[in-house]
Amino acid sequence: KDGTFSEVLCDALMNEWCAGADCYIDLHGGDLRENVSKFSIYQRTDDADLEARGRMMAMCFDAELVVGLPNDHMERPGRPPTGFARHGEGVLNVARTLGILGTPQTPFRNARVACRDYLWVDCPVAGEFHAEIEPGMRVEKDQRLGTIRDLFGDTLAEIAAPETGFLLWRMTHPSIAKGAPVLAVAVEEALPSARL
Repeated sequence: KDGTFSEVLCDALMNEWCAGADCYIDLHGGDLRENVSKFSIYQRTDDADLEARGRMMAMCFDAELVVGLPNDHMERPGRPPTGFARHGEGVLNVARTLGILGTPQTPFRNARVACRDYLWVDCPVAGEFHAEIEPGMRVEKDQRLGTIRDLFGDTLAEIAAPETGFLLWRMTHPSIAKGAPVLAVAVEEALPSARL
């Protein structure tokens, strides 16, 4: 609470404004420089009841992918699902699921594939990113997803999928600095009931 303006704002939201809330929903639409698939996120925890409530709320959205962030994300600051999970907390289907509204659930049109991890891929060298895939597409481990090229079009590096899964988002502007994120892959749950 003694940090930058953004940190003070986040502290106030988590510890004052949302204190005692039964659920918290961050309707984040991605950054302007990202092409994003339809996905929702919840935080997995060691608390089975809290995790089940978070998953239930994430499943209320008509998303293509539902990503459960791994437990080790609890040690990484900066994401609302993680911050609120530490507090024991988690528009319309959530309200219906929680009994706030008595109207029927909105029907789902998407497959809602359950995923167990969210892997960011960083740029190995500075250059121009040329994508070969689009968000929502299934990718195989080590599949080439794009290239980093110099201004003359020569390939400097290839970007490969770290695991088999689905592309969550990718950068849309070509200029990427070394170490900056290029894209993210969601890893599907290895359960027979992964498609919910």
